[in-house]
Amino acid sequence: MTESQAKAEIADIRIQLNSLIRTMRNVADGVEHDFYGVGNEICARSIRDVAGKYDTVLRVLNSINVSDAFERINGKKR
Repeated sequence: MTESQAKAEIADIRIQLNSLIRTMRNVADGVEHDFYGVGNEICARSIRDVAGKYDTVLRVLNSINVSDAFERINGKKR
C-alpha cells in the first residue's frame, strides 16, 4: 500500500464513521420521540452511548498522522 492509498483509506473510514455516528444519533432521536412508554429513554441513551464510543474512535483516527505512521511502518526516518 502506498502512502496516498493509506491516506485515501483513512479518509474513507472517517467518512463511514461519521455517517454511522449520524445514523445512530438519528435512530436514537427517533426512538426517544416515537416510542413512548416502552423504555424509549433508556434505549435512546444506550444508542447515544455507543455513538459516543464511535466518536472516540473517530477522534483517535483523526489524530493519526498518516505520513508519520506510514514511515514508521516502512522503517523510514524523517
